[in-house]
Amino acid sequence: MPGPLLSAILALVGAGVLVGVVLGQRRHDPDAVRPVRPGRRLLGMLLDWLVTLTAGLAFAAVLGGVVALASAAEGRPPTVVDDVVRPVALGVLPALLQLVLILVRRRTIGERIVRLRPRPPTGAGGAVIRWALGIGGFTVLTLIAVLPHGSVGYLLAALLALATVGGVLRTRDHRGLAYAAAGWDLEDDRATPAGSSPR
Repeated sequence: MPGPLLSAILALVGAGVLVGVVLGQRRHDPDAVRPVRPGRRLLGMLLDWLVTLTAGLAFAAVLGGVVALASAAEGRPPTVVDDVVRPVALGVLPALLQLVLILVRRRTIGERIVRLRPRPPTGAGGAVIRWALGIGGFTVLTLIAVLPHGSVGYLLAALLALATVGGVLRTRDHRGLAYAAAGWDLEDDRATPAGSSPR
């Protein structure tokens, strides 16, 4: 299928560019607190998308292979791979992985890489809102888009992506749409606010 192959190639190229950007920022004192800027916030979001895409492709390869082998052993065509396993692996599992990370650590992998974290207090309800209006919602909408008659998912995913970028540019401290809806604030993870410890 050309779609997943193209996505994998774009993910690898994007990851290489992003690693270069992140490594290029190491000229300054690594312990210095830096301001939250739009580029840094958007880089974290792009990294989340790449992680989610890569995880989905890995889940799809492993689960699809297992189901295809089981189907072949039973002499059945592996239609369940295309109908069920790939959509679940490409969309549901990566979205749930991000939800668990946000519920447990209160931040995503992309935020961890660019050294951003939510400023306490942060509750579980806010974490779910954050996930639903962020990477989780985007992943679920793109999953809907690949289902039969689900083309509206692409439109909704594009609208959410535009609202997300606009939120980063227009909200206080560039916290973004999901953080604003959750009532959370964002800070550099090297900051040490009173009553909290760095995560």
